[in-house]
Amino acid sequence: MGTMQSDDERLPTVLMVEDDASIVRIATLALKKAGIATVSEGTGKKGIERFVSDRPDLVLLDVGLPDQTGFQVCRDLRKKGGETVPILFLTSHGGLEDRIQGFRSGGQDYIQKPFWTEELVARVRTHLRLRHEAEVLLRRSEELRLRQRAADDLRDMIVHDLKVPLTAIRGTISILGGMGTIPSGDLRHLIDNSDRAAEHMLLMINDILDMGCAEHGSLKTAFESVSVAETFSRVERLFEAHISRRGVAFRTDISPEDLKFRTDRMLLFRITANLVDNALKHSGHGAEVLLEASRGPGSLRLAVSDRGPGIPDSEKERIFDKYTRLTDKDQQSGRVGGIGLAFCRMAVGVLGGKIRAEDREGGGNRFVVELPGAL
Repeated sequence: MGTMQSDDERLPTVLMVEDDASIVRIATLALKKAGIATVSEGTGKKGIERFVSDRPDLVLLDVGLPDQTGFQVCRDLRKKGGETVPILFLTSHGGLEDRIQGFRSGGQDYIQKPFWTEELVARVRTHLRLRHEAEVLLRRSEELRLRQRAADDLRDMIVHDLKVPLTAIRGTISILGGMGTIPSGDLRHLIDNSDRAAEHMLLMINDILDMGCAEHGSLKTAFESVSVAETFSRVERLFEAHISRRGVAFRTDISPEDLKFRTDRMLLFRITANLVDNALKHSGHGAEVLLEASRGPGSLRLAVSDRGPGIPDSEKERIFDKYTRLTDKDQQSGRVGGIGLAFCRMAVGVLGGKIRAEDREGGGNRFVVELPGAL
C-alpha cells in the first residue's frame, strides 16, 4: 500500500507542452535524474486541459505548437489559475521579437532548442526555487497580516472599553460643574482642568479607534461650514492648563480673522489638537507655539510651529509613522511621533489634503496642513 506525501515531500512536477517526441524524451530523462517529475502533451488544447487537472509547478511550453502558438497558450494558462506558475518557452528561433512577445504574454524565460540538458535542468531548478521562495514569503506575509489584524482588534477592543468609563467620568464632572454649588476659585479650576484632561484622553482614544476605521475604509466624515477661530479657541482651551503650567507663549494668527472653511468639524479640531499637543510636548518652559491659518486658492492652509528639537530632513516623512522615535545626535532627548502625528496624516488624507514637516526659521519645527475645499 502506497504512502501519502505532503506538499513539501512530493516531487515537483513539470508540464511539457511540446509536439516533438524526441525533445520530450530528452528533457524527461534529464529532469527525472534531477528529481523532477514530468507530464507532457503535444498540443496547446491538451496542454491547457492537463494544466487545469494536474496543477504542475512549472510549464515548459513550445512556441510552435500544431494547433496554436505557445504565446496564446501562455495567456490562457495565466487566466486559468496559472498566475504564479513559472512558464518557460522552448523555441528553435528565439529572435528578439519572439522573446519580447513571449515576455508580454506572461512567460518568464526562454530556452533555445536544441538545448544542453544541464542548462535546461539549471533553469528549471532556478524557477522552481524562486517560486517556492515567493510562496514562503507570501505565507509569512499573510500570517503576519493576520497576527497584526488580531493585535489591532484586541487594541481596539481594549481602547473602546476604556472609552465607556471615561465618558462616564466626563459626564460626572460636567454634572458637578453645572450644579451651581461649587464656588469659583481653586476647586472650580481643578474641576475644569479635570474635564479638559478627560477630553484630551477621549481625543487620544478616538484617534486610535479612527485609525483602525480608516485602515479598514470605514471612517465617516460630515462636511459643514467651520469657523477656524472657534476651532483654534477650542484647542487652546483644551490645553489651557498645560500652557499655563509650562509658561508657553501660545499665539494664533488667522487671516482673515473670520475665516471659515467647509470641512469635517471634528477632524479639523482633532488634527489641530494633535499638532498643538505635539508642539507642546517638545517645547521647553516659556517657549513659543504659533498656530496659523490662512486662505489659499480654494484651500485652507494650517500651520503649527514650535521651538523644539529639529527633525532631520531624512526623517521628516517617517515622523508621521505610528510610534516612531527619532533621535537627533545633537539633542539629549529624542522626538517621538506617537499616534498623534500618524492620526494627522490619516485624517488629512481622508479630507483630501497634504501634511508635511519643515524647519522653522530661527529653529524648531513647522507642521503644515493644506486642505482643499470651498471657503
